Amino acid sequence: MKSVSWRLKIILFVALVAAAAFSLLVLTPGATAATGFGPQRSVDSPALQTTPQPPDDASSWSRIRAANVMRFGTSADYPPFAYYDNNFRLDGLDVALAKKLAEKLGVPVEIKDIAFEGLPGALEIGQIDAAIAAMAITPERQQTMDFSDVYYISEDAVLSRVGSGIDEVTKVEDLAGKRIGVQRGTIFESWLTSSLVDTGLTDATNLFAYTGADLAVNDLKRGRVDAVVMDLEPAKTFIGSSGLRLVAEGLNREMFAIAVPKGQRELLGLINRSLDELKTENVIADLVQQYVGQDTADQAPLPTPSPPPCVDAMAYVSDLTFDDSVRVPVVPRGQPFQKGWRVRNAGTCPWTPGYALTFAGGDQMGGVSAQIVREVAPGAAVDLYVNLTAPTTPGKFRGFWQMKNDQAVPFGERIWVSIETPAPAPPPTATPVPSRGTFIDFRAGRTNIRQGECVDIGWNVQNASAVYFYREGTNWQDNPAIGQEKRNVCPQFTTKYYLRVVRPDGGVEMREIVINVQPVANPPVIAMLDTVPPGTMPADQCTTVRWDVQGDARSVIVTRNGVTIWNAAPLRASLQDCPPPGRATYQVEAQGPGGTTRRSVDLTVNSR
Repeated sequence: MKSVSWRLKIILFVALVAAAAFSLLVLTPGATAATGFGPQRSVDSPALQTTPQPPDDASSWSRIRAANVMRFGTSADYPPFAYYDNNFRLDGLDVALAKKLAEKLGVPVEIKDIAFEGLPGALEIGQIDAAIAAMAITPERQQTMDFSDVYYISEDAVLSRVGSGIDEVTKVEDLAGKRIGVQRGTIFESWLTSSLVDTGLTDATNLFAYTGADLAVNDLKRGRVDAVVMDLEPAKTFIGSSGLRLVAEGLNREMFAIAVPKGQRELLGLINRSLDELKTENVIADLVQQYVGQDTADQAPLPTPSPPPCVDAMAYVSDLTFDDSVRVPVVPRGQPFQKGWRVRNAGTCPWTPGYALTFAGGDQMGGVSAQIVREVAPGAAVDLYVNLTAPTTPGKFRGFWQMKNDQAVPFGERIWVSIETPAPAPPPTATPVPSRGTFIDFRAGRTNIRQGECVDIGWNVQNASAVYFYREGTNWQDNPAIGQEKRNVCPQFTTKYYLRVVRPDGGVEMREIVINVQPVANPPVIAMLDTVPPGTMPADQCTTVRWDVQGDARSVIVTRNGVTIWNAAPLRASLQDCPPPGRATYQVEAQGPGGTTRRSVDLTVNSR
């Protein structure tokens, strides 16, 4: 009996394995979706957070049904579309419409308040299922998101202060030279950039980019900007008793729609069907009348946007040279090298001459765009090479590259090249070195920091006729110093700093210190910070401080010598400041989910 029992167990085990294998072979993707089961993707998985994978066609709706909740993302700083009421509850046209859509779909709704610029990322990583936030359809957004049918057509508005002299704006060119506040990431920023900045009618620093429209309006009241451009209906909530007036409307119409992750055709179809039912039942018209105050007769007809004739997309296949997928290659400092990738045309548009692989951020290392020289059909692969040169400073470097079409619109996966350059033997600059009667002590508090951190660099120089402290890439003549001083620097990447000492006999002594900066994942990037004039200026004059913060930043603070001169500052702006004689150190601090980044610039104000 014992031997028979074991044989029966073996037969049963083999039968179970065969049945499981058979079920895996015959189970089709359609059957998987129909049963409510499918590939398991947890948005909390560390691996998926590092490299998000696009969900398959049915995964979003399957997840919604399995979780029995649909998660909408909105940005509750834009009344009457989304805001907090007196009881601190989310309300507005977008919020009410999201609830109606969830009712049509037969699932409970969860609405998350997310920064407007963070909504595309929240869609990409699966934090939300759809975004409804007065979001206009643009070709750039269609590269990374799919949009529903239009549910509202809005017009722009221009606000100014009563008594400011801006009484009427009849065309966008009337705003040339004005300081204009706008919410970053909105269609208005793109419109003003293309209409005023790209045409040379105004400087980019006159376009003040804010994380929220309410911050722009607050600075308009304080006189820090001359005008604010936003949607017409939210603008109406700010006029009247606030001392603001509406000086233009209808210069640029936009169509609002609901965004879903790219490729989620099943979910998009269900949303469009629900929207169509809500339109037929006049529910959307009633909501517009309730929140916007527009009667049905005054509401613009809602078109259905036609899909683009083709879609640009690119997928990474493999590294051809300098494979950095497992180990970062070591390249001697200053040595030229060539990085190659094999990529695939994953879209439906052919890549024609005019398409190119272009630099997208990080360390460019002297590389220039790799042009497409012959047509690459959809589905075909192509090998692309970029000639680069290793930096002359030691450290780890990474440059990101991305495809652009013949209209200079970026698309597809970002690819990168990572290298490491070896560090030379440390120079003996940390100890005092007497030279021909001149004493020089040049040192840093530490030489290895994380991106966003700052470090003190100090020196003690005796018996010298002149001293200059400057970083690589700047003019030493613009950076005079005194014999004993300490500076706080906040380099964004590995940077070399120099101390130039002129001896009494006219000879020059040079010292250098390299601050190695370890990158932090997705911190805000302070792309530009400078003063006009740079370096030095006479007393009794004012300077213009200019900055541009890019990436996911939630707050920006501008200081002079450690004292805040603009809290809750725009992401991009300029500021007039009149510092007293002496050294003025301007610092911009940008805080975001990826960390805190700081950058500073020095200005010397000469005495009379």
